[in-house]
Amino acid sequence: MHAILSHPALVDCRRLFLRDYEIYINIGVHDFEKKAEQQETFCDDIVTAMLLHPKVIAARVSTAKPDVYPDCHSVGVEVFRMKQV
Repeated sequence: MHAILSHPALVDCRRLFLRDYEIYINIGVHDFEKKAEQQETFCDDIVTAMLLHPKVIAARVSTAKPDVYPDCHSVGVEVFRMKQV
């Protein structure tokens, strides 16, 4: 993942981030949760929306669910996409 961040098209880019923002959604880690939208769908939708902006070249979005397993901090998914430049 970090190798793609050194792509020449990203040299003059700024990195914007939003951390520790919480919303309640169904990201489907357990079998009984998998009947609704999955965590990948949520990230894909956000990345797609971000890339619609003409000044956005690349976007990376991750989700984390902190209360899935008692023996780890969180479980989640990360999506990275870059426009063809």
